[in-house]
Amino acid sequence: MHDAGSVRTGWSQAERTRLAALLQAAAADICPFTQIPPPVAGVRWVLPQLVGEVRSPPAPAPDASATPPRTGYATTSPPTT
Repeated sequence: MHDAGSVRTGWSQAERTRLAALLQAAAADICPFTQIPPPVAGVRWVLPQLVGEVRSPPAPAPDASATPPRTGYATTSPPTT
């Protein structure tokens, strides 16, 4: 696994609350990455148990948001590296 940076989500408060509970259950004391990324205040590590799915829209205009919409996440599929 490797660090891919950060993204914005546009999730509702209910989705953020649900995801926070799933991430809390997967909390880890050590970084799961093979190359440890630079430290960031407030970062909490989690075990790679959730699988996220995003839909990539066509390339946006230079002045448009490039955040792809999330289509879902699951705990039933094993993550791939």
